[in-house]
Amino acid sequence: MSKKAVTAKTYAALLTEISALYESSRQKAQRTLERILIQTCWETGRRIVVFEQGNHARAPYGDHLLEKLSTDLTKKYGKGFSLSNLFNMRLYYQKNPIFQAPGKLDWSKQCILLTVKDDAQRKLYEKEALKHHWSYRQLADVLKKDKVPLEESLKEDEPSDPSQPSVAATPLNPQKGRLNTYKVMKAQDGRLVVDCGFSIRREIPEKSLASFKDEDMVEVVPAAAPDAEPVFNKIKKDARLLYTYSGLVERVIDGDTLICEVFCGLGTRARLRLRLRGIDCPEAGTQKGEKAKQFVQKQLRANRRILLRTHLSDKYDRPLADIWLGEEETYLNQLLLDQGLAEKWESG
Repeated sequence: MSKKAVTAKTYAALLTEISALYESSRQKAQRTLERILIQTCWETGRRIVVFEQGNHARAPYGDHLLEKLSTDLTKKYGKGFSLSNLFNMRLYYQKNPIFQAPGKLDWSKQCILLTVKDDAQRKLYEKEALKHHWSYRQLADVLKKDKVPLEESLKEDEPSDPSQPSVAATPLNPQKGRLNTYKVMKAQDGRLVVDCGFSIRREIPEKSLASFKDEDMVEVVPAAAPDAEPVFNKIKKDARLLYTYSGLVERVIDGDTLICEVFCGLGTRARLRLRLRGIDCPEAGTQKGEKAKQFVQKQLRANRRILLRTHLSDKYDRPLADIWLGEEETYLNQLLLDQGLAEKWESG
């Protein structure tokens, strides 16, 4: 075996080891942050209850203690201290006066479960949420569908504030690919074609066929003149470069779903319904869902042009996409998370 081959093999092994170490550490850090957050929420609720039971709440704030705290804490720390969130912290302590290490559900889902009146039912839905990896919205929808009795004071379209106090949204770490980069594949009739994504395949000009084989990767240089043909250049295989396109947003369905015209390359366009990867916004028609939708519409008002990279499709056959907006290429998925308008969702 040549020295070059050995070097490539050992480097690949090292890269795999470091990647696995990084992913494991990142997941552990996120779980630690979530545990700290929930313990902080419990302790905040405990201090509020102790303060109220000591009759301190009657002067000077009376029955408006939570409103006052919400106003002052939001001014000091930003999002995460809405009136409903403080109410949930207090309720979380009241239902769990002895703190126990939380399970794997994050704070937003803990808040929804707080609304379930029956303790046994609450535990049951907690197990189901963990088993099926339900998102915030999916859990709320299941409770509504099953007509689970909820606390009267918390019956809302969405019973809790999903933003997290003092904890930044977990980075999604997207990987941008490269425009006009494709994989060569063999069609059913044996001819080599270019995979443009979305089940679209374009034939390679006859004079270029001899230069490629199945599974090669190519970078296409657009034709320099209307009567000229594009140039196909073979490049080193790297799957991370694939399925990256420019496009235009036609319509915002809700905060995480867009109808777009995608420029697939080689003179091909596709009109697609795209689902943002890794996040889940509240459903359109709810107060928070409309807020997320309007936020995205506002971001697109000046420039509807986008850069996107697609992944596998979801269960509704919508391509999952990372989307960057405008010339500055602002990462939309992360922006919605950072604004508290979406929660992280393992969509792909």
